[in-house]
Amino acid sequence: MNVSMSGLNLVQTGEEAVPILTANQFDDPFQELSERHNEAKKTSNEDFELGSFDNSYDNLLQNEYLSRFKRSIGDTRKANQDFKNGNQERIETSFIQSGRNDPTEFGWFMKRIVEFINAHSVFGGGAQRQTFYVSYNRSWDHHEKLREKFDEQIEDVSFVLKAFRDALVEIDMLDNVILFTASDFGRTLTSNGGGSDHGWGGNAMILGGPVNGKQVLGQYPEMNLEGSQISNTERGNFIPTTSLEEYYAELSLWFGLDEENLKDVLPNVSAFTPDGATRPESIGIFESETES
Repeated sequence: MNVSMSGLNLVQTGEEAVPILTANQFDDPFQELSERHNEAKKTSNEDFELGSFDNSYDNLLQNEYLSRFKRSIGDTRKANQDFKNGNQERIETSFIQSGRNDPTEFGWFMKRIVEFINAHSVFGGGAQRQTFYVSYNRSWDHHEKLREKFDEQIEDVSFVLKAFRDALVEIDMLDNVILFTASDFGRTLTSNGGGSDHGWGGNAMILGGPVNGKQVLGQYPEMNLEGSQISNTERGNFIPTTSLEEYYAELSLWFGLDEENLKDVLPNVSAFTPDGATRPESIGIFESETES
């Protein structure tokens, strides 16, 4: 169910679940390789398994990591044929920007996700709910050259998300998919010279057929160092007005999580849940709260 374009991650790891891992476009386990490369890859995999898969460690964390890694490798091999079986027809939507010969890494990842979604009926015997994880590997940590770096990166994001949306329309899956972004920190309002510093408040983007789009959710920050949302006027640190628990709760419920299980996924969700309720109030992501 869980497919990661960016390695093992906490988001897709549960008590039993591990993600299927994919490689980059230069070492892609789902593309046809020459016989010579296939043989070399087969031999190296066998050597790797003989050398480490049967090892046992005194350290419980090492054993658990090895166990999950083994499962990821095994699940990935099984996914290989399912993926090919479900993608007999080529995705026509282009993920290559004008002036380039190939998609960017982000574009390549997002096209691959569309192909996984297109194969959902045969993938894993029929995947009804899938999650996909992508890390945009070019740093957004803009302590300097903020304007030029941000302009270049956001252009890539904008183009790829538009292509992703168009590709979902092409395979008739737009109304079944939600894309959302997350970051581990926000940015400050003040500049440190040519950029900004780490902060509390930030923003996220949400895209998809069921989304109640073309709006800003939550309280838009006052761009003012004396405003009520600023915790430190020297650094311009925003105080968030919407919690991650409220954000993820609404997404999780759309995905199919039962309200009584929210606290298992979001341990701090009760701090943002009204007395007598089983979930936080809706922040308005979806057209209808009953859609799922």
